[in-house]
Amino acid sequence: MTIQFDAVYQGGVFRPKQPIPLPDGIEVRVAIETSDDGEDPLADVIGIGEGPSKGDGADRHDDYIYGRPTQ
Repeated sequence: MTIQFDAVYQGGVFRPKQPIPLPDGIEVRVAIETSDDGEDPLADVIGIGEGPSKGDGADRHDDYIYGRPTQ
C-alpha cells in the first residue's frame, strides 16, 4: 500500500499536514522528496548546446545533426 502526504520536519519528527489513515505503531518505509531544494534539475545541461550566433537554428537543422550542408 502506498500513501503520499505532505509533512513538515520539525524537532526530529515528521509531522503530517493532514490525518493519515494508519493504525498507531505500524512500521512504514519512508522515501523523502523535498518540495523546495532551490536547485534547477536541468542546471547541468542548460547552455551546453551551441547554435548559430543569430537566426533560426531550424533552418540548418541537418547541418547541426549530420555535420553537412543541407541541399
